[in-house]
Amino acid sequence: MPYPEDLSDLSLSFWERALSEDVCNYMTEFVRLGQNSSLWKKAQTRDFENYCGMFIRMLGTVYDNLKASGHVSISGFVCQPFYFGEHPDLSWLEGELQEGLRTLIYDEKASGNLRTIRVLRYYSDNVLLIIKPNQLRYWIRSTAIRDADETLVNLREQGY
Repeated sequence: MPYPEDLSDLSLSFWERALSEDVCNYMTEFVRLGQNSSLWKKAQTRDFENYCGMFIRMLGTVYDNLKASGHVSISGFVCQPFYFGEHPDLSWLEGELQEGLRTLIYDEKASGNLRTIRVLRYYSDNVLLIIKPNQLRYWIRSTAIRDADETLVNLREQGY
């Protein structure tokens, strides 16, 4: 495999560094342990700054007014709001959303032995909500890169 003799010749972009760090920090353990790895077992409960920072940085070249608001934990899920421009009133997120979100995200009717987990993106006015289960695997930087790519496609399809 080609490899430069001088390490300074090997310069990675910020997102390539994030991918390589996630591979080293999470994927190698996942390959060894599978569903017993921290990536699958550990819940993400506090450190959303890395995910949000990467998501905003990826979309920031196109949408320079994108910002993150504080996440909301809802019964095993995390709702991470982003907004364009002025900070919106997000007090409605504190309401009784739990059962409706559970139905939208988990599709348990598809098969008795198979459970589908959906990632929900909700766009309203200047707000983008990303709602996913709280497992760590959904909230690492490499996932933020994929989410940003998919969000960019969604926004372009809608004309933004």
